Amino acid sequence: MPSSAALCVSRAFVGFGQATAPSAATDMIARAVPPSERARAVTFVFSGFHVGSILGLLTAPWLIQHYGWQSVFVTFGALGFVWWLWFEQVGA
Repeated sequence: MPSSAALCVSRAFVGFGQATAPSAATDMIARAVPPSERARAVTFVFSGFHVGSILGLLTAPWLIQHYGWQSVFVTFGALGFVWWLWFEQVGA
C-alpha cells in the first residue's frame, strides 16, 4: 500500500504538469499555427482543458462507485495512452 508521502510527491508532479500545460500549449500554438488561426486554436485548446476537467469530475464518481477507485487511474491512463497514439499519427 502506498504511503502518504508517496501520494503527496506524486500529486506534486501532477500539479507541476498542470501548472506548465497552459504555457506549453500556448508556445506550441505560437510555433505551429498560422497567425490568422491562433485565436481559434488557443480557444479550442483552453476550452479543452476545462471540458476535460468537467468530464473527469463527472466520470470519476461513477467509475469509483461501479468499479472501485483504481478504475479511475486505469481508465484515465488508458485514455491518455489512446490520445498519445492518435496524436503521434496526426502529428507525423
